[in-house]
Amino acid sequence: MAFSFVVETGVGDPDATSYCDVEFADDYIDANIYASSDWLALEEEQKQRLLVRASKYLDRMVTWEGTRVDEDSGLRWPRSGVYDSDGFLIADDAIPQALKEAVSELASYLMSNDWTSPQESRGLKEIQVDVIDLKFDTDYTRASVPDYIIAILAGLGAVKTGTRPAFKKIRRS
Repeated sequence: MAFSFVVETGVGDPDATSYCDVEFADDYIDANIYASSDWLALEEEQKQRLLVRASKYLDRMVTWEGTRVDEDSGLRWPRSGVYDSDGFLIADDAIPQALKEAVSELASYLMSNDWTSPQESRGLKEIQVDVIDLKFDTDYTRASVPDYIIAILAGLGAVKTGTRPAFKKIRRS
């Protein structure tokens, strides 16, 4: 199967593979002093591949609010009945700005981090005070989605992290 990069515009495209285009990600990531130079140095196709991976990963890791508009769409957005973190209804033919930002953040994160590998600098297993002796748990793996991306997605869905319960937002009518 050949690589395909098709941006979801809110129509429920069955071929869609990404929630944002490279231009959006370039503009968004360029504001991050720690990632911008590395991101901007990538080839166009490398950026596309990271955006596709980030979009599909979020679709697997987030229980989205609302209802999918088109069962044949390539991704799980657009959706109906979803409110943003300020309580405004998101149009059922739109991809929310926050989702595009989360995809860009995750793509930038994936550019330099293999989040599936053990993280040897975290997961403290043992500490000895006299003659300092730190031991790290080499089986420790980082959270499935970084906390700042979870915060960006507030209101759009609950991230399945595996490390803590995900609670649905309660709405009173």
